[in-house]
Amino acid sequence: MPFGIMGGPSEFGYTVGQHMHNLITDGTCENFVDDGGSAANSFKEGMAKLRRILERVCREKLSLSPSKFQVFKTEAVFAGACVGPGGVSPDSSKLTAVVNWKIPEDASHLEGFLGLTAYFRDLVKGYAALEKPLQDLLRMVDIPNGTKKSAYQCIMKAYKLQPHWKAEHTATFMNLKACLVSEPILTAPQFDGMHFILTMDACKDAFAGVLSQKIKSTLPGGKEVTCLHPISFASK
Repeated sequence: MPFGIMGGPSEFGYTVGQHMHNLITDGTCENFVDDGGSAANSFKEGMAKLRRILERVCREKLSLSPSKFQVFKTEAVFAGACVGPGGVSPDSSKLTAVVNWKIPEDASHLEGFLGLTAYFRDLVKGYAALEKPLQDLLRMVDIPNGTKKSAYQCIMKAYKLQPHWKAEHTATFMNLKACLVSEPILTAPQFDGMHFILTMDACKDAFAGVLSQKIKSTLPGGKEVTCLHPISFASK
């Protein structure tokens, strides 16, 4: 279905259910919102399912998008997660916003980066010590008492980091990025009724967002805790 159409996902689900309902109920294929897929434990089983699906598509005069139609995959992205022999893991394509994050040029951009990492600081052991070199850079900015928000932002943007940036700052920056895109911070989505949380920020030039969930986990000592974990990042 083309994006942006009111009721597109529900219309897609209705159409698929109307024409392929028995293939869904017998496990030949799966559908989730606007994703469709079929999995098998052997090549023979997979080919049999694929033949049934393609024959039904032809008979019902439906169509498949060639650019989105993939077969013979060991791992595949389905419902926002990567599914394969190792189980369910986050979709790596949703991590580029963090992986491609450039070294901050001024104090304002550094503050924004640390604001994101600090959001998940309770999941990083020794976070305060890890981020200290970068926080020390921010402490070098002279902010007069009583400075208003607009003036504060101008001062932070005007403070260039290049003269003060050293190898230890690069190492700290890369370590914090690695923490954001790996376990235990990053996790795969849980479709067990737990709500998804979308946190966004935007201005006239760009927007950014984090999709997360409050996921339960058990500590080594046996204590059960619920923490907010990111699932994917977006930036444009």
